[in-house]
Amino acid sequence: ADQADPRSWSCTCTCTCICTCTCTCTCTCTCTCTCRKVIVKSIDLVVVGGGIAGLWILDAAIRAGLSAVCVEASKLGSGQSVCAQGIIHGGLKYTLKERDLSAASPISEMPALWADLASGDPQLGPDLSEAVMSSPCTWLWRTDSLASRLGMLGAKAALRTKPSTVDRDGRPALMRDAPGAVLRVDEPVFDTRSVLKTMALA
Repeated sequence: ADQADPRSWSCTCTCTCICTCTCTCTCTCTCTCTCRKVIVKSIDLVVVGGGIAGLWILDAAIRAGLSAVCVEASKLGSGQSVCAQGIIHGGLKYTLKERDLSAASPISEMPALWADLASGDPQLGPDLSEAVMSSPCTWLWRTDSLASRLGMLGAKAALRTKPSTVDRDGRPALMRDAPGAVLRVDEPVFDTRSVLKTMALA
């Protein structure tokens, strides 16, 4: 049935003709054709942009059983993704300005989620076990003028990644003698190039 339907095949033909002419011309032609079947497949979703967000959406769509493709004008991640710091924010930075509190809660689960994906548990997202985690945390240097405001707003936002004060011996070497408090924030840092490579190969 498919062979009878010209819409399911794409053919390229090369023809050679030999003609003999007197008062009239008689031509004999030999044609060689190469045909391949064209598979027409419907697409449920087209993701525009091959950064980390685009590849994440593509992964989620495929996991949901959709037929999806990702289109990118340049190299994967060549825009914002490859230039990003790689910090998986849990909302702390949004609590520094009270007007940004509404943005803190929706991403509060992100550090824990990425840590699970990096440990080889890809039930809720792409398998990131091959991605490089540069650091399991970030560090916050807190001055006295910031302490009360940060504590109040952090509690108000109900963050999971609450900063915790560390003693001098537990500080990074570069911050060991810094005045004021140094706090550990459990927001992991990933090498974005390794994340892109891992997601592209998934």
